[in-house]
Amino acid sequence: MKQGQLDKKERSKSLLLKLSIDFQNFMNTTTYRLSTHRLSTYRSTLRF
Repeated sequence: MKQGQLDKKERSKSLLLKLSIDFQNFMNTTTYRLSTHRLSTYRSTLRF
């Protein structure tokens, strides 16, 4: 019984870890895209 509960805890822990890693990756790519977008906007402003 206790072993099953432990497995469930470990499983949910690893799932949470995977979710947080996915979220971090998502945030990184979003920030990267935003910064590159900002850079291109800045460049187009410099042209004028």
